Amino acid sequence: MKGKEYTLEELKVEASNFLKDKKEANETTFLNYRTSINYFLYFMEEHKTRFNTLTTDNKEQVLNKFKNYLLNGFIYSVEGNKRNVKIKASGVNTHITRIKTFFRKYLGLPVKDVKKLKVDKPKYKSLKPEEIKLLIAECSNKWSNEEIAVRNSTLIQFLFNTALRIEEALGIRLKEDFFKEDGSYYVRIHE
Repeated sequence: MKGKEYTLEELKVEASNFLKDKKEANETTFLNYRTSINYFLYFMEEHKTRFNTLTTDNKEQVLNKFKNYLLNGFIYSVEGNKRNVKIKASGVNTHITRIKTFFRKYLGLPVKDVKKLKVDKPKYKSLKPEEIKLLIAECSNKWSNEEIAVRNSTLIQFLFNTALRIEEALGIRLKEDFFKEDGSYYVRIHE
């Protein structure tokens, strides 16, 4: 029995259907999948002499070549706009995962023999309590303006105590009605 086979035009039709379903599910997911699908179709277009069809037999070979294509970089040209694209290993893995989902769900071509690239995990270093106290003290001592020193010190303490990101913390607005009679306060985050 002959396996499944898709020409570039058939891939484009299936990709369009796949993206319509993703758009209905979630806008962000749709945009991410659209980028991956566009890169894949662009790759297939550039390599149509080598891969004139996508088949049950060549799907792993195509995806491995696509993985190297993303990692090594390429010129992406759409409607006369050109840009250099070179994607880090973690991003390549994400694109490959999305394309594998497309293969499995819409083309009926599950892929097993495409390994993920190794990604070095970032090494985060946290501050010790005494280092945090020193940082807060330095923030307070470096400013001759007491209001700025108190603001900086409070912000740093707030960040360490709440684990908020800096943008989240800067988005918080305190109003007079947030202060209680005993001098304490509560915070309401406005979006």
